[in-house]
Amino acid sequence: MTKRATAPTAEPATDVAAIRRALDLLAVPGGVVEIRALKIPGRGKPHTAAGYFLDRDKATEAAAALDARKASGVYLVLNEINPALFARSPDQSTDHLDPLTGDGDIVRRRWLPIDFDPIRPAGISATEDEHCAAEDTARSCAGWLSSMGWPAGILADSGNGAHLLYRLDLPNDELSMALVRNAIAAVAKQFSGPAVDVDLKVFNAARIWKVYGTTARKGHDMPDRPHRLAGLVEVPDSVKVVSGELLQALAAMAAKPAPSKAPTSNGNGQQFTSRLDVAKWLAARGVQFTVKDRPTSDGRKIFLLEQCPFDSGHGGHGETAIYQALDGQLTDGKCRPNAKKWHSGKAV
Repeated sequence: MTKRATAPTAEPATDVAAIRRALDLLAVPGGVVEIRALKIPGRGKPHTAAGYFLDRDKATEAAAALDARKASGVYLVLNEINPALFARSPDQSTDHLDPLTGDGDIVRRRWLPIDFDPIRPAGISATEDEHCAAEDTARSCAGWLSSMGWPAGILADSGNGAHLLYRLDLPNDELSMALVRNAIAAVAKQFSGPAVDVDLKVFNAARIWKVYGTTARKGHDMPDRPHRLAGLVEVPDSVKVVSGELLQALAAMAAKPAPSKAPTSNGNGQQFTSRLDVAKWLAARGVQFTVKDRPTSDGRKIFLLEQCPFDSGHGGHGETAIYQALDGQLTDGKCRPNAKKWHSGKAV
């Protein structure tokens, strides 16, 4: 992914057209959609506001208005809602609305949501490198699923990470919940890594999801960790439903070892896996390195570091090295002067 330009210091304006496009794309045509905003600031403790909408114009206006109130995030319920819930707050948002949509209020499951979140301390926005790493991982996942016959899904920017969405058409029952949960777990087994995590918690039927065109606000809006608009990145001309056979095949992988991410020992009994772009990881942390002209006899690339990124006592060119196998695994990464100090597990 090409690195984006330096992030602005001022929050971007709400994109009303993008909100409307997202609602038209994700919500049930003609059905009720819940719009929910979290942590709206005001007097006292930040609060939640929500409403149930049949009118898409009013839903769009409400989402934009809630975003303007500086909510931490504005969301919609992804799956099909019992239309009776419309009476809770019809075509308007209500502060402190209670109750909200629960798993038992979902009529059918319409989406498989996959959330790629860059690993960072809680409560802050992502840096540009972290943000880009999440999109890179999502694109890799989309290519992997496509190679197994999956139809094209929706790629979106969550504001801090990346989303993939695939159309489903399933009843809201225990079997469907297990399929979705295991499908997400299979993706996480393949693509969660040192820089990006696949959220395992998004399998519930009443899952809320970012309204694209609104702002993701975590922590203060900082030049290096800015608040960003969530947005649709790539939408196929036709969003096709994933077949039951494809979904079941993916879900079954949750119980099988991932062939390209076999566990490797770091010398202390700790196991880890890697899909790390070592050069990018080192460059992002200002670690000077060179790559040896010739790999090892079994094809491992050797990165010679000027300084160990974890222990300032280890350094000197050639004394600290990371080895990466052809399939991406970090099969060796010790500091050469001290065989007991292995840093591969930390690096990834």
